[in-house]
Amino acid sequence: VHGYGDKESQTMGTLMNITAIVGQFIAGFALNPKRLRSMLVVFLTLCVPTQFFFIEVLSSRSLFALWIESIIIGAVYSIPWPAAAEFACELNYPMGEGVTLGLMYSFANIVMAVQILITTKLLEDRTVQAAT
Repeated sequence: VHGYGDKESQTMGTLMNITAIVGQFIAGFALNPKRLRSMLVVFLTLCVPTQFFFIEVLSSRSLFALWIESIIIGAVYSIPWPAAAEFACELNYPMGEGVTLGLMYSFANIVMAVQILITTKLLEDRTVQAAT
């Protein structure tokens, strides 16, 4: 990952996954149907600055900052999933949960693919600017 070795990339992925598992477990119990919308708005709003902060951290070459950012990404990107699933099922009530969640995850995969392309382009541009 942009100059980092396999060990650093594995640690980053492990931190994201552990944070995601713990965060989703806690969020699953803490969900309050009256606060689903506000919870989603807060976490989804945090996704954009988190992504830009990730690009900055990758450029800084600081392992500690990268690992902290991995924990933040694990929380910000994964904790809203239980709330999003619950909210989507409520909005599409007559439709089955399987269809609703299948469509939601399909759309999320498309958005993530686009996000990867955009982030890669931003990192390449930043690398070119730093070299000149």
